[in-house]
Amino acid sequence: MTEGIPPEKEARRAEPIDKRTAKNGTVPYTFPIDVGTKSNGKQDRQRFTHNTLTEARHEYRRITSEIAARKYVRLTDLTVDEARNEWIASRRTVDDTPAR
Repeated sequence: MTEGIPPEKEARRAEPIDKRTAKNGTVPYTFPIDVGTKSNGKQDRQRFTHNTLTEARHEYRRITSEIAARKYVRLTDLTVDEARNEWIASRRTVDDTPAR
């Protein structure tokens, strides 16, 4: 019945990139991605913003590939000083033996 008609290509999933217009007239492109789960079990969703559609597509593909390969490192508000202080605090031990 359908001889000679090539099978349809598998539809590619659309990228969830939104075009927004800022008050100053610039047009950024944004997309949300689930980057894992929070400590309370809910999805951790982050929004990424880029200046061009090409840049947004590239980053979307890079980030989703890293998430699938479990190599993505989430963005955080932690500063280097805070991370250093946490690390130093975790390395300190109380030693009750007197110094010789």
